[in-house]
Amino acid sequence: MLIFFSLGLYKICVQPNVKKRANIADNFIKAAKELLRLRNYNSAMAILSGLSNASVRRLKKTWAIVPPKSMETLQQIETTMASGIY
Repeated sequence: MLIFFSLGLYKICVQPNVKKRANIADNFIKAAKELLRLRNYNSAMAILSGLSNASVRRLKKTWAIVPPKSMETLQQIETTMASGIY
């Protein structure tokens, strides 16, 4: 699971292009949603942890252009994982 966490941080933080970073974040959100559908909670939590890391969250310009639907999905995933009711 550490692989998803580290890969997410690396892929987003290393990319200099804001649009590409937003696309990578969007793809990780979609992957986490699919992992929850498959009931793979550990991997979904690893991705969520990577996306919630301070190094990634501080990228305001990146998060500003992530599609609103994906941001809503991320909120739902955060709520689901925080509630402990899978």
